Amino acid sequence: MPRNSWATSDVNPTDDNISRAVTQLLFKEPFFAHLLVNLSREVSDRTQTIGLEKTQGGYNLIVYPEYFDKILTSREQRVAAIKHEALHFVFSHVFRAEEYENQEIYNLAADLVVNQYLHPWPAPPDAFTLELLNEMGVWLERDEPVGYYYEKLLEIFEQSECEGDGSGEGREQDGESDEGSGSKLQEAMSGSKRRGDHQFWAQRSPDDAEQNQHDDMLSQAIQRTEQWGDLPGPLQQLINAMLERREPQVDWRRSLRLFAASAGRTRVTHTMKRRSKRFGTRPGTRIKRYSRLAIALDTSGSVDDDTLSTFFSEIHSIWKHGAEVVIIECDAEVQRTYPYRGQTPQDVAGRGGTAFDPVFEHLNQNRHQQFDGCIYLTDGWADTPAIRPPCKVLWVICSDGTDDYVNFGPAIQLRD
Repeated sequence: MPRNSWATSDVNPTDDNISRAVTQLLFKEPFFAHLLVNLSREVSDRTQTIGLEKTQGGYNLIVYPEYFDKILTSREQRVAAIKHEALHFVFSHVFRAEEYENQEIYNLAADLVVNQYLHPWPAPPDAFTLELLNEMGVWLERDEPVGYYYEKLLEIFEQSECEGDGSGEGREQDGESDEGSGSKLQEAMSGSKRRGDHQFWAQRSPDDAEQNQHDDMLSQAIQRTEQWGDLPGPLQQLINAMLERREPQVDWRRSLRLFAASAGRTRVTHTMKRRSKRFGTRPGTRIKRYSRLAIALDTSGSVDDDTLSTFFSEIHSIWKHGAEVVIIECDAEVQRTYPYRGQTPQDVAGRGGTAFDPVFEHLNQNRHQQFDGCIYLTDGWADTPAIRPPCKVLWVICSDGTDDYVNFGPAIQLRD
């Protein structure tokens, strides 16, 4: 029966073994452990080994009990097996299958990539590794992308097929079989039932929402550990590329400080870092400005998915700098509102025409929510709003948009 909890169970030994493996990983390589806890978990016979599945809601680690509890004979091997799947996630192998015609060769190439980074854990049984190829007289470069290994393996596989069809007459006359290194390599490459299961990988490239979800999970794992800088160079390059994609264009720390400074709403908090000016004792007091922002998100048909992805990067940065964020999705009317808590939604509501007034009308009707300001993310193509909002407004215009029709506040234009 499938299980979806990472908590240790007193009933299912496979659950216990997975949880212990993740705990072991947490001590030595916390980045991968924090990444794995964001996956749901299923102990079942849908696989004969272990596999990573892209689902509508996220990612699912599927584990076959017989394989995980008995074929993997040590905790170290079990750690290596789940780290193997986490590495496939980091390298986005789950999304890239459609780029390659020969799926079997692609699966092997992906395994060659991730198995180079299993250290300090021992490779699982029958792992397809560069060391295995070396034993057969095949030498490939290390730290190369999956496309490199795919092309090399495809070439080797085709050559070994030719060897099998070629003349082994000389060997037969000498009493030898024609099963040389090429045939052995073909046999090794033909797959093993004890390798990781790739049948659940997506057969298409990710859309923007899926890419954002993937990046969110990586970002959360990075934020929870300070040791990701110790990862091998190729992994750091992937993570740095992800961070660059998510880098906001606006200095939100400064912008939010200016927003809060002019909002005029404050609260008194107590802090042990300061002494009371009146009594000279701790705790002292500190004036803290509120920063509760409504972020209006233009979800009209003129705002494409790439622009929405850019907008959500800005939203995430606003939220990360300490603001309480409520998103208002609006095209020609307000579609939905919800608090933002660091997770990019799978989709947005709208895709019709564009109007700015519905957001400002909504803010006026919900004055009790007491927003300190409204940040409106849009391409700017709509009639100039006529309804004055109850709070300050900052317009953020995408790179190919216009600020000709905005009102009631300044505008920032994002760059390409």
